[in-house]
Amino acid sequence: MFTILLLGSDVTSLKLGIVFGLIMVMVGSGMAASMAVEIYSDRQKLLGRAGVALIVGLGLTYFGFRIANREYGFLTDFTFVEGQTLGKQRCGKNMGVQFEYAYDGQRYTGCTSFGGADQVKINGGRYLVRVWKGDPAGGRMDLERPVGH
Repeated sequence: MFTILLLGSDVTSLKLGIVFGLIMVMVGSGMAASMAVEIYSDRQKLLGRAGVALIVGLGLTYFGFRIANREYGFLTDFTFVEGQTLGKQRCGKNMGVQFEYAYDGQRYTGCTSFGGADQVKINGGRYLVRVWKGDPAGGRMDLERPVGH
């Protein structure tokens, strides 16, 4: 599954994710439309660079839409649940914290970068997790919002 690891659970990050996804949609669809016109004018280009650019443009459009949709879901159709930290772990290229949470009777695990959060309790810390109801497996722990402190 394609996920942006740089974005967090705060509203500003979610809005940036939507903008990033929409930019990818615009670039990808513009690229795809341009190449489709070029291919239509010269059918031999379908197998050449224009065909490859068309496929890349369609891919950018698809992933851009998925990113924007996911971030919009985290912004509008979400709930907060309590999560617990399990320990340090690599999250993409950065060190982060592994966590677990439960939603709708299912248990999930995730990983989030530290992102400048001070005083993060690595083992057994309890923090709020933002869960998008459309994909509860992709919850994001908010290390700025401890539970019970």
